[in-house]
Amino acid sequence: MSTRGGFALPCAVWVALSAGCGTPASEPAAGLDAGESLDAGADASTVPVCEGEVARRFDPVECPRRLVMIALDEERGMWMASRLTLPAGTRHLSNIGYALAPARDSGEFRRCNDGIAHRVHVFSAPAAEAPPATPELLTDPIEVPSTPPTGSMRPFLHTLPTPVAVPEGHDVFVSFEMVRTSEMLCVLACASDGFGEDTFWSNTFNPPYMWAPLASFGAEFGVEVTLCVGHD
Repeated sequence: MSTRGGFALPCAVWVALSAGCGTPASEPAAGLDAGESLDAGADASTVPVCEGEVARRFDPVECPRRLVMIALDEERGMWMASRLTLPAGTRHLSNIGYALAPARDSGEFRRCNDGIAHRVHVFSAPAAEAPPATPELLTDPIEVPSTPPTGSMRPFLHTLPTPVAVPEGHDVFVSFEMVRTSEMLCVLACASDGFGEDTFWSNTFNPPYMWAPLASFGAEFGVEVTLCVGHD
């Protein structure tokens, strides 16, 4: 396995959700076709939102190319984290939203399960800084139980038991454990210039993590995440 910047180059795979939308920044492994479409009635333009102020990684309507992110076998259990900057005057989180893709009849992506059990961590770091090697979580880990798959793009909106205060001058990171067993987590993402600078790969399974921006591996995309936030 090659290295870049002192880190092992991750083998995580990302593929286009719609045919004819272009070639990913890095050619997928395992012979996967990056131009295949995702069927099963998936509406890739929406991720759950809530009333009031909302912070998003990007406007989903304007996403130029939708992707699905998975981990390869040797990366099972590593973490991917995306940064979001809160709107001015907002410091409290109440909900976390994202979407998982279903299985499709294509190579490894037959193993995608939009109901697979997984964990989500939420933490912060000073604005514009990389994620901390040992994150201090803002809330308890979000433990998402296994549920029957729906067969379509599945939105998740987790309501926190109590709104969480974000330290002044900090950005928020939402991090996904990239589960892969006989089935796997397939996270909705978007490819666009600059997104790879604010989405990070852990390179290790447990802290201290060796976070590296996906852009350093030639990947320009970010997980589609929404935060429901409130004013001070």
